[in-house]
Amino acid sequence: KHAKYLRSRYDKSQFDMRLFQRSNPVSNRLDNLSANICGAVLSVIGLAALTFPRVAKKHKDWLKFCEDIFGIDSYKNREEWQFLFESRWVFIDNTITGAADRIDYFLKHGVPDDCWNPEVYQTN
Repeated sequence: KHAKYLRSRYDKSQFDMRLFQRSNPVSNRLDNLSANICGAVLSVIGLAALTFPRVAKKHKDWLKFCEDIFGIDSYKNREEWQFLFESRWVFIDNTITGAADRIDYFLKHGVPDDCWNPEVYQTN
């Protein structure tokens, strides 16, 4: 569902793997979801709060929200976290389409051996 939402975003420029949200970059809290809806740059997890707003409202912490939605803990599931959400993607594939492709690939195959290679997961 989230990969489909990412692909349907009209304004793909409002995406950045650097931070969960731009409005409060030093915090891991979902303090002001409405500020994010009005145009702040968001990552895969930040946009998931728009895909799953009822679940987002139950959480104040991005990492707990991620674990609830995706079942991935940033410490316990390190490889999965890196493949799907790691901020290092900003230097490799900082695109919303790349993020959606990684989600689809992960659901079918898990984390690839060469997880930092876009050619492994890209659908185009």
